[in-house]
Amino acid sequence: MKAGGRHAGAAALLAIPALALVFAACSGQDAATIAPAPAPNSDAGSAIDTGTPPPPPTPDAGNPDDGGVVFEPLPTDLPAALVAKLSVKPYVEETCVDATYTGFPYPGVKQCTYNGGLKVTVADPIPGRVAAWIVDSATLIDTVASLKTRDPASYEAALLVIAGNVLGQSSRIFPLTGQVDEGTVYTFEKGVTKTCTTGCFCRINSTSRQMWCSYAAAVRGEVEADCLARFGTQTFTATWADFCLANHVAAWPKNRNETFRARAYVANTTLKARFPTPATAAAADVIAALKTIFPP
Repeated sequence: MKAGGRHAGAAALLAIPALALVFAACSGQDAATIAPAPAPNSDAGSAIDTGTPPPPPTPDAGNPDDGGVVFEPLPTDLPAALVAKLSVKPYVEETCVDATYTGFPYPGVKQCTYNGGLKVTVADPIPGRVAAWIVDSATLIDTVASLKTRDPASYEAALLVIAGNVLGQSSRIFPLTGQVDEGTVYTFEKGVTKTCTTGCFCRINSTSRQMWCSYAAAVRGEVEADCLARFGTQTFTATWADFCLANHVAAWPKNRNETFRARAYVANTTLKARFPTPATAAAADVIAALKTIFPP
């Protein structure tokens, strides 16, 4: 595994909840309070923006245990093989207890001890939710999207390539804080390695700042240089870690994850150069090319 984990229009992007605060005035907080459960209340925002965060969502009486946010049901047509591939238990989940983490408003946080005493606090998404993020993001990869109807078996194989990359990069682990053994033991904060340099990949799919800012420039109309200046390019920054956590919070109850879409957008840019007519691209060639972009 790598150190640190490794289009829709702007109107659609603005509808995704809870990436507030991080683009303009990030907290700069390097650590957060961890405590045993009970589950926390939600203080998640409701939009991606650079301004004042919106008020917290109105609690939903039908979902008393979800922090007041309605969780989207998983799509009923998720490929079973995709969910199965993602169902490998994250290796840090040896001995875990329920916990809370300031800034993560949902149940599901665990404080885990593994590998003879390493400790990490995680918010690991369920396999079906990650499968939904992959399926959604694949709509941005023209060659993969074209396979869905003309070669369903190859379409599923392409999704499995992306899933293999996620597992290889993170084992589906989102480390809120603590130690992750990747051959070398790294200290993580808010999904990012604290000793990272140029990449500083955001878990769980190892999105770099460069990937995100390319996507943000194309989809949100941001200035790419300004985006990179805000998040940094040479070392760990609190602004990027805050963004990574906020993105995970936003995606947790949804079938769409913006960092997955960012990587898909970047992949599509590469694949378009090789396959200018996606509908006639040979499936085997598409999958081979996809493996170079999403290596296991």
